[in-house]
Amino acid sequence: MVTSNAKPHTAPSKGWQSMASKGSDKMTTAEYRYILAGLALTQGDAAKALGVTIRTSNGYANGHHAIPEPVARLLRRLAEEHGLREFAAA
Repeated sequence: MVTSNAKPHTAPSKGWQSMASKGSDKMTTAEYRYILAGLALTQGDAAKALGVTIRTSNGYANGHHAIPEPVARLLRRLAEEHGLREFAAA
Protein backbone atom coordinates (compact mmCIF):
# COMPACT_ATOMS: atom_id res chain seq x y z
CA MET A 1 0.00 0.00 0.00
CA VAL A 2 1.33 3.42 -0.96
CA THR A 3 0.70 6.31 1.36
CA SER A 4 1.24 9.96 0.67
CA ASN A 5 2.19 12.74 3.01
CA ALA A 6 1.16 15.36 0.46
CA LYS A 7 -1.01 18.13 1.74
CA PRO A 8 -4.36 18.58 -0.01
CA HIS A 9 -4.48 21.44 -2.50
CA THR A 10 -6.35 24.45 -1.20
CA ALA A 11 -6.80 27.55 -3.30
CA PRO A 12 -6.25 30.91 -1.64
CA SER A 13 -9.38 32.93 -1.12
CA LYS A 14 -8.06 36.13 -2.64
CA GLY A 15 -5.15 37.55 -4.60
CA TRP A 16 -4.19 36.14 -7.98
CA GLN A 17 -6.85 33.45 -7.82
CA SER A 18 -9.60 36.02 -7.37
CA MET A 19 -9.17 37.07 -11.00
CA ALA A 20 -10.67 33.79 -12.17
CA SER A 21 -13.69 34.20 -9.92
CA LYS A 22 -14.30 37.67 -11.37
CA GLY A 23 -14.54 36.20 -14.86
CA SER A 24 -11.23 37.71 -15.98
CA ASP A 25 -9.29 34.48 -16.08
CA LYS A 26 -7.87 35.26 -19.53
CA MET A 27 -4.27 36.31 -19.13
CA THR A 28 -3.16 39.32 -21.12
CA THR A 29 0.21 39.63 -22.80
CA ALA A 30 1.04 42.44 -20.36
CA GLU A 31 0.30 40.18 -17.38
CA TYR A 32 2.36 37.37 -18.95
CA ARG A 33 5.35 39.69 -19.39
CA TYR A 34 4.86 41.16 -15.90
CA ILE A 35 4.94 37.75 -14.23
CA LEU A 36 7.95 36.57 -16.22
CA ALA A 37 9.84 39.74 -15.32
CA GLY A 38 8.80 39.46 -11.67
CA LEU A 39 10.02 35.86 -11.54
CA ALA A 40 13.21 36.81 -13.44
CA LEU A 41 12.39 34.33 -16.21
CA THR A 42 13.61 34.74 -19.76
CA GLN A 43 11.42 33.64 -22.67
CA GLY A 44 13.60 30.52 -22.88
CA ASP A 45 13.22 29.80 -19.15
CA ALA A 46 9.47 30.25 -19.40
CA ALA A 47 9.23 28.02 -22.46
CA LYS A 48 11.16 25.26 -20.71
CA ALA A 49 9.08 25.54 -17.53
CA LEU A 50 5.81 25.55 -19.46
CA GLY A 51 6.78 22.75 -21.84
CA VAL A 52 6.40 24.89 -24.95
CA THR A 53 8.80 26.19 -27.57
CA ILE A 54 10.50 29.57 -27.24
CA ARG A 55 8.50 30.66 -30.28
CA THR A 56 5.25 29.84 -28.46
CA SER A 57 6.39 31.69 -25.32
CA ASN A 58 7.27 34.68 -27.49
CA GLY A 59 3.83 34.39 -29.08
CA TYR A 60 2.22 34.57 -25.62
CA ALA A 61 4.30 37.66 -24.82
CA ASN A 62 3.53 39.54 -28.03
CA GLY A 63 -0.10 38.50 -28.52
CA HIS A 64 0.36 36.15 -31.46
CA HIS A 65 -0.85 33.19 -29.39
CA ALA A 66 -3.67 33.13 -26.86
CA ILE A 67 -2.41 32.14 -23.43
CA PRO A 68 -4.12 28.88 -22.45
CA GLU A 69 -5.95 28.79 -19.12
CA PRO A 70 -3.64 26.12 -17.60
CA VAL A 71 -0.60 28.29 -18.42
CA ALA A 72 -2.28 31.33 -16.87
CA ARG A 73 -3.20 29.39 -13.71
CA LEU A 74 0.33 28.02 -13.34
CA LEU A 75 1.99 31.40 -13.79
CA ARG A 76 -0.41 33.13 -11.40
CA ARG A 77 0.16 30.42 -8.84
CA LEU A 78 3.94 30.77 -9.14
CA ALA A 79 3.66 34.54 -8.89
CA GLU A 80 1.57 34.26 -5.75
CA GLU A 81 3.91 31.71 -4.17
CA HIS A 82 6.89 33.99 -4.86
CA GLY A 83 5.19 37.05 -3.36
CA LEU A 84 4.74 38.92 -6.63
CA ARG A 85 2.06 41.58 -6.39
CA GLU A 86 -1.10 40.96 -8.34
CA PHE A 87 -1.01 42.48 -11.80
CA ALA A 88 -3.07 45.63 -12.20
CA ALA A 89 -3.65 46.74 -15.78
CA ALA A 90 -3.12 50.43 -16.34
